[in-house]
Amino acid sequence: MRKDGRRCHFVKLNSSRCSVWEASVQVLLSIHPEHADKILSGEKRFEFRKSIFKNPAVTRVLIYATMPVGKVIGDFEIGGVIDGRPTKVWESTKAHAGISREFFRSYFNGRERAVAIEVRNPRRFESPRGLDEVERGMVAPQSFRYVDPLVSANWQAICGGNNLLE
Repeated sequence: MRKDGRRCHFVKLNSSRCSVWEASVQVLLSIHPEHADKILSGEKRFEFRKSIFKNPAVTRVLIYATMPVGKVIGDFEIGGVIDGRPTKVWESTKAHAGISREFFRSYFNGRERAVAIEVRNPRRFESPRGLDEVERGMVAPQSFRYVDPLVSANWQAICGGNNLLE
């Protein structure tokens, strides 16, 4: 525990230093490259999903850009989640959706529920990596997967994220 009461993990990066990484529940989301780029540029401030992870403690998303990129390219903090009928979700997010109304309608066609994950503080990793480079045998999730905090810290250390504190 840190002095401020928050939990932390100690991650050995090499034999001469050890860093503290703030623990949080994270997910790896598979996102099409064009949407991932818009998220990381700040143009797209919501990631839309047909369903959402059940763990309310998820605070951060690692972005896996699907093929042809096929790499973990960045991350973002979750600012909030809007969950409701597609028309209501669109009205709440359209100004910063990063997609057209037609695309939104097509994606949620026939659905009674839409979910928008608010993107905060997106970061592009300096050195994107393939899934297998960080955790042997990991494959891209169809939608999302929970990420072990130690694996996540390793990802960010390898890829150039700055979640590691000296």
